[in-house]
Amino acid sequence: PFVTGLFLLYLFGVILGWFPTFGAGANFLDRLWHLTLPAIALAFSVMAIVMKITRAAMIEAMVKDYVTFARARGLSARRVLLQYVLRNALIPVITAAGLVIVSLVAGSIYVEVTFALPGLGTLMVDAVSKRDIPLIQGTTLVFSLFVVVANLLIDILYTFIDPRIRFEGVKS
Repeated sequence: PFVTGLFLLYLFGVILGWFPTFGAGANFLDRLWHLTLPAIALAFSVMAIVMKITRAAMIEAMVKDYVTFARARGLSARRVLLQYVLRNALIPVITAAGLVIVSLVAGSIYVEVTFALPGLGTLMVDAVSKRDIPLIQGTTLVFSLFVVVANLLIDILYTFIDPRIRFEGVKS
């Protein structure tokens, strides 16, 4: 995200002058305009990983027997692709989403510093440079809590994608 952010800043901010190069903006629309390049920088950093995993999972699901049987039953190609292939290919993609979320949290620190944006990443960097231990612990706790909640939501999402997956309590 840092290198992508620098490239986007140089190309779209300095050379073309289409986007602002620093700051958060004054009002809502200005803030959206200022956050466009940071959002693109964060998205580009993880987009290739998600696309590669999605492609591999789709290719693997396309050769399964249930896809062949669905085609043989005369279902449309769109229905087979969306209801059979994509639904079964989403499990590894959702699993990778946990790793993507962690990298986005870590990447947001770099993007905030690159684009001079105020946020938790900048606050944590300042706390480290000033050796403010309670603030470092607090921001680390917030980042960790975000990752834990995101992974919990991903695990819950599994049950909606594939009803065969159930979370059962330990029986004694």
